[in-house]
Amino acid sequence: MKVLSRILFLSTAGHIIQTDCMRMHVCLCACMPICRWGTGSGGDYSTGPDRYTPGKKVSSKWESCFTIQAHSWGFDRTEGIENFFNATALIYQLVDTVSCNGNLLLNIGPTADGRVVPAFQERLLEMGKWLAVNGDAIYGTTPWKFQNDTSAKRIWYTQSKMTGDVYAISFDWPESVNGHPGDIVLSQVKNAPPTVSVQLLGMEGALTVKQSVDGLHITVPDVDTIHLPTQHAWVFAIRGLP
Repeated sequence: MKVLSRILFLSTAGHIIQTDCMRMHVCLCACMPICRWGTGSGGDYSTGPDRYTPGKKVSSKWESCFTIQAHSWGFDRTEGIENFFNATALIYQLVDTVSCNGNLLLNIGPTADGRVVPAFQERLLEMGKWLAVNGDAIYGTTPWKFQNDTSAKRIWYTQSKMTGDVYAISFDWPESVNGHPGDIVLSQVKNAPPTVSVQLLGMEGALTVKQSVDGLHITVPDVDTIHLPTQHAWVFAIRGLP
């Protein structure tokens, strides 16, 4: 059986002297197009410390190495469920990473006999369900000119490489005001043209929008969040921005 590998993961590269790294890199790149090495080691991807989150755009490609268990890379049966990151926290890490030009490596620790315990399965399945609806905001995207919102820190942005659509990914849903649906305000979206349109991924139709001095106001659907296509975070596709 042939195994085709496109990415070489070499965790020890950060502990090898620079000249040796470069020689290895030249040899390996002759047969493998992408090498994921430690920061400053000459590879195509850089990495920081474990669970590295810069919170701002990094010009070169980088990778965040993250775990579902907060304190272990391998399975630790003594670690309580309270020390597992929940699905919302893991999706937040994914969105934060992609918005800042990174790739997320998410580790799980199988048991000694190779089982993936339900706590890991549940989180991976939740992430999969979220991506099934909102994958356009992750796959095939690039960082937008702004990574996150200044007034709402739990809103992150990505942009489609193919269409140029901008995705605003919000981890908060606005409360209704006097019985009317609330607004999400995107303070980084200024001077949107009158033709701009916004759609909530997973739902049909355009949402009502209004450009104000404090940003683009999006009136959300008048439904309870339990009836929305996904939980954890909601993605607004903005089409027609210059």
